[in-house]
Amino acid sequence: GNFRRASVVPRTEARTIIPATEDSAGRTSGTTPHPLCDKLQYVAADYARFGGEKDACYEDYLLLLKQWLEADGSQPKLKAVCTYVSKGEVVSDLVKASVLHADETSSKLVNEWPDKRNAPEIFKLLAGGYDNKGKHKPWQADAFVRWSVEIPGDPQPEVWLDNELWQSWESYYGSLESRQGLCFVTGSETELA
Repeated sequence: GNFRRASVVPRTEARTIIPATEDSAGRTSGTTPHPLCDKLQYVAADYARFGGEKDACYEDYLLLLKQWLEADGSQPKLKAVCTYVSKGEVVSDLVKASVLHADETSSKLVNEWPDKRNAPEIFKLLAGGYDNKGKHKPWQADAFVRWSVEIPGDPQPEVWLDNELWQSWESYYGSLESRQGLCFVTGSETELA
């Protein structure tokens, strides 16, 4: 549950398979978090302090993590992520690690880098909005966070590649009450997706 390091993931390595809820899988906007890896507005308690403008959804994210952990306390990576995000320093740690960049005066994440040719990697990867002159500006607060948890003897630190963690999520989420209804394919009463 302690921060060690962070890096920007190159676009060629950015494919990330993550657990999802029915609501988060269909999310186009809104406040429903994914259960493990997600954007800063979901995983970082200090998102708003650094200038995040979207609805902060950290409380819902943390609740989902805690419920999953309560159902399956045998997952050390899940416990480590839950412990770490509970400290409320995700954005702060990413700024200290020079993955995200904040203005020294305001402590808010910056939208532009003065020297575009020498901009940090995060600015080259992120999409963003446009300013009032139609100029593209990447928004660091939209960064997606995926976790690596280093446990002695565990050869797979990347949570998005950990089959055991996937199975844990499937078991937990499958145990929750689901809606019952008529399946138009089989013609029988079943759980609805």
